[in-house]
Amino acid sequence: MQVNSNLIKSTRVKNGWTQQQLAEISDVSLRTIQRIEHTGTASNESISALSSSFGIEREKLMIVPRVSPENLKIAKLNQVFLVSLGALLFGIVLGGASVYWVLG
Repeated sequence: MQVNSNLIKSTRVKNGWTQQQLAEISDVSLRTIQRIEHTGTASNESISALSSSFGIEREKLMIVPRVSPENLKIAKLNQVFLVSLGALLFGIVLGGASVYWVLG
């Protein structure tokens, strides 16, 4: 998951902790802290450990991707298309089975 690496680093520095100290307080590896601060990528477990160590809510550390209205519209159209296609295929199968039972 993407996290706000700048917030994590600034909170660590504000507390006067080194990366090693934060790793020990959070019970994660030093390498994990380095990776999170460098790439902004963290597992659910790491996010929970950091939020607990900092005393802040998990959600404040996370970056939630924003969906544009255009992408949302496209996703809805795709959903309608797939449901319609599924209904059409179901109708074809049901119709074929009915003909088979009647003529068979």
